[in-house]
Amino acid sequence: MRHDPAKTERILAVSRELVLSRGVRNVSVSDIAARAHIGRGTLYLYWKTKEDLFIELVARDYVTATDEYIDALAEDPGIVGPHRMLPAMVESGLRHAFVRAVQTADLDTLGLLGQHEKTRALLGVLGPGRMSAALLPIWRRHGFARTDWTVAEQEYVIRAVNAGFYSLAVNTDAVLHPDGFDTGAVFASSVHAVLDAPGVTPAVESAAAEARELLIGHRNAVVESLSLAHHASRSLER
Repeated sequence: MRHDPAKTERILAVSRELVLSRGVRNVSVSDIAARAHIGRGTLYLYWKTKEDLFIELVARDYVTATDEYIDALAEDPGIVGPHRMLPAMVESGLRHAFVRAVQTADLDTLGLLGQHEKTRALLGVLGPGRMSAALLPIWRRHGFARTDWTVAEQEYVIRAVNAGFYSLAVNTDAVLHPDGFDTGAVFASSVHAVLDAPGVTPAVESAAAEARELLIGHRNAVVESLSLAHHASRSLER
């Protein structure tokens, strides 16, 4: 059946508001239907289960965050360097409520949704660890990452730094630590110390173009697999 885009967005907006204020466990289909002014059965015409609706909220946040990286690369190719790209990706994730909830294991918001098969599949494509692992060969090829470490060693370090930054985030943007230092700058310096190739002039433009195409492919795969209608036009434009 053909869905009403305006109704789809209304249901999603209501669901987002309810989940963020109450948590997944405390939101029912009846709550959503009442707030969105639809019948209970209408929701099931758009999503097979309540969990599918909630997973779409998570997926949309990840897609929106990925779109930010894609646009940033187009505007400033220099951001492709790992010491800029990795902090930007994590800080962007912290600004998106559902990305933040997944990455910080916020069970009050997500309940068990963070362990759902579809959520794990989403993280397998757009999760920070997966994205970093996919970008690493590009960084190595174009002179942004040292090659005297193995790929496995570098992936491990990236995952550890990402996980630590997320787990220690203390406010919405995670820019300032309570002790007054800039956490993003510390993150960037850490990545620079362990990844950047000394004495090498990286190929910025070609690396940025390749990274952008990779990110576009990953975000479009999620849009198509989860049928995120609101984002479909961007998929066709890129």
